[in-house]
Amino acid sequence: MLDDQDKQAKFRTVRAIKASNKRWANQGVGCYEHATSNHQAMLGHAIITETVTVKKVSKDTIIAPDDVSGDVWSDVITHRKTKKSPVTKTAIDGIRREATKAGISLQDAIVTIVNRR
Repeated sequence: MLDDQDKQAKFRTVRAIKASNKRWANQGVGCYEHATSNHQAMLGHAIITETVTVKKVSKDTIIAPDDVSGDVWSDVITHRKTKKSPVTKTAIDGIRREATKAGISLQDAIVTIVNRR
C-alpha cells in the first residue's frame, strides 16, 4: 500500500515538474533558469526607469479645517498629544457638532477645550 502511494507521489511530482517547465518555457528564453519563484523571474524582466520617493503619512493625520487658524490648530494637536489622544476626523467632527449646538464656531470651541486643560 505504501509502495503504491510512493509511486503515485513520484508520478504526480514528475507531472508537476513537466507542467512547470512547459509554463516557464512560454515565459521567454532563459528567464526561469535561476529563479526560485515567479516573483524572482519577473524581477529579471523589470526595467527601472525612474526612482520615486513617497512620503508616508499616518492614516490618522488630518488636515486643519478651514475655519480654524494655524495657531489654534497647533494648540489642539499639542493638547491632544498631552492627553495621549490622536487628532482624528471623528474627534473634530464631534467638537464641531457640539459647537454648532452651543451656537459657537469650531475655533472658539477648540480654544475653550484647550484653555480648560
